[in-house]
Amino acid sequence: MDSPPGTRYFDAKLDDGVEETILPRQNKTGTHVRFPEPHNPEPRNTQKRDTRNTGRGWAKGKKGRGIEKRRRVTKPEMEAKYASLAAEYEEEKRNADARISDQSEIIANLENDKDRLQEQNTAQQALVAELEKKLVKTNKTIEQQKKLISQQEKALAGMAMKFALGDLDNTEIRPKVERD
Repeated sequence: MDSPPGTRYFDAKLDDGVEETILPRQNKTGTHVRFPEPHNPEPRNTQKRDTRNTGRGWAKGKKGRGIEKRRRVTKPEMEAKYASLAAEYEEEKRNADARISDQSEIIANLENDKDRLQEQNTAQQALVAELEKKLVKTNKTIEQQKKLISQQEKALAGMAMKFALGDLDNTEIRPKVERD
C-alpha cells in the first residue's frame, strides 16, 4: 500500500503489532504524486487529434494552403457572378421603383383628399358664420321684443294701478289693450 512519505500506519500483516515508518522513495523516477483514480473517470482530453495531416494538432479540416495554392477564379465565373448580381440589383430596383410609385400615388390621393376636406371646411365655416350672423340678428330682435314686452308690462301695471285708484277712464284702456 502506497501512502504519502513520512506517514505512519499500522500494518495488520505483522504479528508483532509494531508501527512502521515509511520513508520517502529514494529513486528519482517516481517523485511525482499519484492521486487515486475515480471509479468512472472522465477522459481528460475529449478532443481528438487529426492525425491524417501533420502539424495541425487538435485542429480539424484541411491543411492550410498558401495564397499561391488557392483555387483561381476564372474570368467566365466572375462574369457569371457579376451578371447574377446585376440581375438581382435590377430586380430589387424595379421592386423599389414600383413601391415608390405606389406610395407616390397614395400621397397624391391623400393630398387631393386634404384639398377637398379643406374646401369643405371653408364652406362649412362660411355657413357657420352666416348662421352666427342670423343668430345675432335673432338675438337682437328677441332682446328688442323682451324690452318691448317689459315696457308694455310696466305700462299695463301703471294703468292697473291708476285703474285701481280710479283715476282712469275705462275708455282709454280698452283701445290700448286691444291694440297690443
